Amino acid sequence: MATLGLDFISQDVKPKSAPNNGYNLKIWDTAGQERFKSLTMTFYKQSQGMMICFDLTKPKTFQSVRRWIVAVNQNCEKDVATLLIGNKCDLADERMVSREEAE
Repeated sequence: MATLGLDFISQDVKPKSAPNNGYNLKIWDTAGQERFKSLTMTFYKQSQGMMICFDLTKPKTFQSVRRWIVAVNQNCEKDVATLLIGNKCDLADERMVSREEAE
């Protein structure tokens, strides 16, 4: 289901490699639509990591990736960890963005 506005999840994490170094992971899922741009900007400054997601079956969402990367570079701390994630990879017959393109 598409995100409308924003969604939030908070989870306590205890890594197996360092169980005494637990932390609270907070993920803010912000809508990608232009009309929610002002809402998403408020989450950039304090972010320690960003996940930019796009739909492998919809090239239009991949075309927006550059805009999101520019926004991260302009609004986040320098060198914030950033992941590019192509979702719906299980829909191989509907895939419109190749792995090579995404890389």
